[in-house]
Amino acid sequence: MKFSSIISLIIVIALIVIVAVDHQLIVFLLVACGHIRG
Repeated sequence: MKFSSIISLIIVIALIVIVAVDHQLIVFLLVACGHIRG
């Protein structure tokens, strides 16, 4: 496999993961930041 195709595959997988956990992750980060700052 070429290096560029490996990077593309990683990006695609990352996007799928981000979309899959997007809402939960954003809420979690907001809550975590709120606790840390608060």
